[in-house]
Amino acid sequence: MASVPFLHAISKVTQTIATADTPQKIDIDTQKLANDIALNLDTDEVTIEEDGVYYVSITAQVAREDACNVDIPNIRFFIKNNDVDIEDSNSLVNINRHRDTKAPYSKDFLFELSENDVLTFFMSSNVDALVKIEYTDQDGEPDVPSFSLTVFKMGTDGESTCL
Repeated sequence: MASVPFLHAISKVTQTIATADTPQKIDIDTQKLANDIALNLDTDEVTIEEDGVYYVSITAQVAREDACNVDIPNIRFFIKNNDVDIEDSNSLVNINRHRDTKAPYSKDFLFELSENDVLTFFMSSNVDALVKIEYTDQDGEPDVPSFSLTVFKMGTDGESTCL
């Protein structure tokens, strides 16, 4: 049985939205595991090495700074393939008005991808400087990554290679 292409990577960087309604590439700085899916840590690009259907899961630790008297901010996450937005990959999370809000966000996808496709991951918000994905160093517990990415190939030619 052929080995399953997979990638698991995280970000240990707190990333604040710089400019409202302007997509910002998510910095992925730590590769945890990989097999036949390449992550370029300099460009934050994931390159697919085999045609197939891929499971893609993203998780972010969304946070909001103290922001009194501001409309409810949101944060949006979406994916591009070869610099083109992937249809229906955008998702929106409204963040409540409470001070210093933190909440996990997770989304799963299935995409049909081709060899040499390049995936990039973006976030944006309706406000700047108030919304971020936050890395947290937990004393005595595992740290909380600001962003986590898991990608694996579901199968080829009718042969299931699902994990």
